[in-house]
Amino acid sequence: FFQMMETRLSVEGAQWFATTNPEGPIHWLKKEILDRARLHLRRDGTLVETQDPNALDVHRFSFVLDDNPSLPAAYVEALKRSHQGLFFRRYILGEWCLAEGVIFDAFDEQRHVVDLVPDVNRWMCVGLDYGTVNPFAALLIGVGADNRLYVASEYRHDSRAARRQLTDAQYSVGVRQWLATHEHRGVKGVVPDWVFVDPSAASFMTQLWADGVPGVAKANNDVKDGIRSVSMAFGENILSIHRSCTGLLSELPSYVWDEKASDKGVDQPLKVDDHSVDGLRYGLHSTAHEWRHLVRATLEVAA
Repeated sequence: FFQMMETRLSVEGAQWFATTNPEGPIHWLKKEILDRARLHLRRDGTLVETQDPNALDVHRFSFVLDDNPSLPAAYVEALKRSHQGLFFRRYILGEWCLAEGVIFDAFDEQRHVVDLVPDVNRWMCVGLDYGTVNPFAALLIGVGADNRLYVASEYRHDSRAARRQLTDAQYSVGVRQWLATHEHRGVKGVVPDWVFVDPSAASFMTQLWADGVPGVAKANNDVKDGIRSVSMAFGENILSIHRSCTGLLSELPSYVWDEKASDKGVDQPLKVDDHSVDGLRYGLHSTAHEWRHLVRATLEVAA
């Protein structure tokens, strides 16, 4: 596409203006175009002009979010709070940086783990990651009366630890019993609006439908955008996890970017001990359009 665009700049004095968001440092656009620019105005205001005969007739301008004078200050501050780690460096600081380190670096046990879930106005969803040899994990997520999200309970079966694999029918029984026996504020049994299932688990979804479980749907499995949704919830402090969700709490601190994949220009988590975390990502990202307004509501209460 870029090469074809260049062939259209045939009129005398033609110019082409484009904007980008940064990705990894070995992204093709950075390596083939931006790094070969004849002139580069850097984020710190310094101007670099190369004499390299192989440089492209390209002018590169780098910015940070604060350089945009048309954005309201409150909006800029909200964006800074909602972007964490990798996404802060790329979309706030404008860096073409590697995905490295802990993914949910905004997670703080002292801040985000609770012993008591308040009144829940709505049981929004279950996020479910299917596993037979690997652990099977499901998380119950509700919206509290305080306009915050709560992971209230976890159902998890590790076949290796239990030395017993379960069938789809047995998992269905387990999930239904888990929801039917969950007690909150003296009321036993919950029916979440949605049950978002690992999209690769087609046979298990069929089993849930056959057993009459309502709201079963394929989870949105866009990994990077899903990570951004969870990061936003932690960063804005609108997500808490009940202490009983031990599988999720054990995985969060060790959920890291895959360094080998990053070296190849791919942003992806290391696929180790990520089953409850995947369930959290499925649940929050599949319902992101239903809870993003809570960020504004929480800010208004705090103000």
